[in-house]
Amino acid sequence: MRNALQRGFSLLAALGLVLGATQASPALGAEENESEEAPVLEIGATNDWTVRGGSTTNAGLSLGFEVTAIQNWLEMELGADVLGTSGHTEAAGDLIFKIPFRLSATSEFMVGAGPKFSKVYGGPDHGTYSGAEVDLDFMFWPHKDIGWYVQPDWSLVSRTGEQSVGLTVGVLIRTR
Repeated sequence: MRNALQRGFSLLAALGLVLGATQASPALGAEENESEEAPVLEIGATNDWTVRGGSTTNAGLSLGFEVTAIQNWLEMELGADVLGTSGHTEAAGDLIFKIPFRLSATSEFMVGAGPKFSKVYGGPDHGTYSGAEVDLDFMFWPHKDIGWYVQPDWSLVSRTGEQSVGLTVGVLIRTR
């Protein structure tokens, strides 16, 4: 399963590079601004490395749904990950509140934080955990409703003090 996850991660990363290399769309007009407020579906591959309090590396798939709460001020993302490693499987979810910064007509950067919950199945660490997560989100929109993103993150599990860093790369789809 681990090789399949790594291949999936590589495929999504390659797809993101291909999308990023395509011709950027023209500057945003009024019609494009309206579509910017449409909810965004995020589909990606994720890796997670424990940097304190453990020694695990996890790889898996990520799914997120982002909505604009206050235009140009607040975005909210509800995300879910399924991660696997030798010894256990983990399902995680988070609710991240993000502040957006427009970098150009086709790119944006967001800083976000929020609660994270996870359930570990199997292995010595099985159980349910809660904590906090901080994200940096780089989004690129070479096409009006399809783009790609890179999202590094840092998380802390409150009960154990475990800290980890992660990287998610994926495709963005603006829904209407």
